[in-house]
Amino acid sequence: MLEVDPKLLAARARRGLDRWDEMWDGELRMVPPASGTHQRFGSELLLVLAQRASDNGLELSYETGVFHRENDYRVPDLAVYRPDHQRARRGGCRAGRRDSLAG
Repeated sequence: MLEVDPKLLAARARRGLDRWDEMWDGELRMVPPASGTHQRFGSELLLVLAQRASDNGLELSYETGVFHRENDYRVPDLAVYRPDHQRARRGGCRAGRRDSLAG
């Protein structure tokens, strides 16, 4: 992982810009805010998938933290997962296979 200036990280945290930052196998990814078009598409996709997920006993959530390991987590736009994969204490869910993630 490249070294990131602690002042930059602190400034991002103060402004709330780090909310969607991700860590991919120990590499920090600073994710920019989504555009309006992206948000509208994600909302429409959520509406289409919600009933299908429910019908199949799955959970669907928007911008939920998905944790594989302490240094490997994502914040996908949508997460579809089994209820037993939810982690209430962290407000996210644990990752299963990586191909189960879309974001």
